Amino acid sequence: MPEIRITVKDKTACAEGQPVIVCGNNDYTVRFSFDSEWDASAVKTMRAVWYAAGMPQYADVLFEGDTAVLPAVYDTPEIAVGVYAGDIRTTTPARIPCACCINDRASLHPDPPQDVYDQLLLCLRQLVSGMPFAYSDTQAVSDGGPADDIYTTAEEVT
Repeated sequence: MPEIRITVKDKTACAEGQPVIVCGNNDYTVRFSFDSEWDASAVKTMRAVWYAAGMPQYADVLFEGDTAVLPAVYDTPEIAVGVYAGDIRTTTPARIPCACCINDRASLHPDPPQDVYDQLLLCLRQLVSGMPFAYSDTQAVSDGGPADDIYTTAEEVT
C-alpha cells in the first residue's frame, strides 16, 4: 500500500515530501505524526475533501493510532486531508496533488436530480402497470404531484 505521511504540529497538517495520488485507487494510507497536543485523543477522524465534477465532496474516516485509509477519488486535481477529534480539536488541510487515472473520464456520473429521478420512476411504474404514459404525468412529479400513485393518468393530473 502506498503511504502518504502527514505531520501535524501546532494544528497545521503538512504532507511530507511531494506525494501524488493516482485517482481511482483505494490502496493509499495516510500515516500521521501528531504533536503532543493530540495525545489525549485516542480516536480521531480523518477528513478528505476534493471536487468531483465541480461539486465538493468529502469522506470522514474514523481511526485509532496514526494510520487511516484514503477513499478512492476520481477526476480531481487535488485532495485536502486533515484531522479532527474530541470537542473539538482540528487541523488545517494538507493539500496533496492527484494525477488522472484511465477511468477518470468515463467511470462515474452524477446521480440525476431528484425531480428527474421521480419522473423516471413514474414512467417505469406506468410501464409495469400497463397504464398509458403521457408527458403531463411527468410534469406532475416535478410540480410535487402524485409521484407514488401508479394509477395516475394524464386526465387526473390536469
